[in-house]
Amino acid sequence: MARSTKRVYPPFPRVRSAALLEAAIYLRSVKTALRGDQEKCASFTKLMEDYLHHRVTVEQLVSVAKELFRDHEELIVGFNDYLPEQHRICVPVQDI
Repeated sequence: MARSTKRVYPPFPRVRSAALLEAAIYLRSVKTALRGDQEKCASFTKLMEDYLHHRVTVEQLVSVAKELFRDHEELIVGFNDYLPEQHRICVPVQDI
């Protein structure tokens, strides 16, 4: 009997490392906080994809994230965990 070649992927949040689990949990908190604003949620997802593929710099990443999360200090605090210290966003957000 032929063996099935269908791949079975583990369901979220079953991930291979603690760092990936933390990132998945953070992403879920972003989606929950921005639940009423699908445009912002989509913008953040695209921003992260663009950063991953080197289409934006860390400075651009921070600038856009700062604006997206302006009314969500808890998201900025969580986002800072993934940024180099020199790029962290001050809370409360200050206009520059």
